[in-house]
Amino acid sequence: MVRSMKPDQKHADDKIWRYMSLAKFISLLSRSALWFTRADTFEDKWEGLSRAIPYSRREDEATLDERYKKYIQIHAKWRRALPRRSFVNCWTFKADSIPMWRIYGSYDGGIAVQTSVERFRQSVQFP
Repeated sequence: MVRSMKPDQKHADDKIWRYMSLAKFISLLSRSALWFTRADTFEDKWEGLSRAIPYSRREDEATLDERYKKYIQIHAKWRRALPRRSFVNCWTFKADSIPMWRIYGSYDGGIAVQTSVERFRQSVQFP
């Protein structure tokens, strides 16, 4: 579930969780920085796929004018390039999530960090 992190949001006190390995937790503490993974490195090719501008090809595409065809080509190229240009740090609203432990942590050496939406928003600064 994606939620906006605006300061006036009614969910500001909602708890969010980050699951990670012990090594990533130590890195977080020593660098005081979050690791952002490039979206095209995910094992699941559909994870992180942008739905910002949904598009599906039309059946009658052959009858479209040239300007619209050019737009479709540019858009398709942009969507293919987006995962290489997107960096992600995954948090969840679900506590004790077995899939999150499996993907990001481990059963024998993982760490789960908890904060609130508002505290996360205040601590993360993007240029």
